[in-house]
Amino acid sequence: MSYQIYTTKALILKRIPYDANVSYLLYTKEMGLISALATGVRKSESKLRYALQEYSFCEVSLVKGRHTWRLTSAVLETNLYLSAKEQGAREVIARISTQVIRLVAGQEKDEQLFESLLGGLQELVGAPSELVSAIEILIMLRMLRILGYVSEVEDSVCVPYGLYNEHVLHRITQSKQVFVAHINKGLRESQL
Repeated sequence: MSYQIYTTKALILKRIPYDANVSYLLYTKEMGLISALATGVRKSESKLRYALQEYSFCEVSLVKGRHTWRLTSAVLETNLYLSAKEQGAREVIARISTQVIRLVAGQEKDEQLFESLLGGLQELVGAPSELVSAIEILIMLRMLRILGYVSEVEDSVCVPYGLYNEHVLHRITQSKQVFVAHINKGLRESQL
C-alpha cells in the first residue's frame, strides 16, 4: 500500500512526550494547525530528535495515518527560542505559541497567518530588548485581525502582515495602551 508524503514548512508549537514517542502540535503553511506523531523520537539514536524541538521552524514530511498524521522526516531551519538574543524574546515566543494553539484550533490553511507569525517570530530573534514588547503586540494584533477578531485597527499598522519595520514598531510603542486594548477586546470576543 502506498502513502502520499506531504512536505511543508512548519512551526513547532508544542511537544507532548509519552514513552519513546512524541506528539507535536505544528502550525504548517500548507495545512494549518495539525497534530502529528513521531515514533521513537525520544530514543538516543533518533535522527529526528534535534530537528523537532519546541519553537523550531523546520521543513517536515508527513504521512496521513488512519487516525493521525505521522512525521517521517524533519529538516531544522532554526530554533527560534534558542536563537533569540533576549530572555524577554524567548518568553514572548512561548506566549505567542500558546496563543496560536488557543486561537487557531479548528482553522484551516492560512498562508497569510503563517507568514505573519513566521515574520514576527523571526523578528523577535534579533530584536533588542526595547522592541520585544512592541513586536509581541504587533504579532497579536495581526493574528487577531487575520482571524477576524479585530477589525478597527487601521491597515497601516497591520498590512503588509509579514513586514515588521521600525516605523510601525515606533507607532506601537507610542500608543501601546490603545493597541493592547484592541488585543484584549479581540481576545474577549473570541470567547476562547
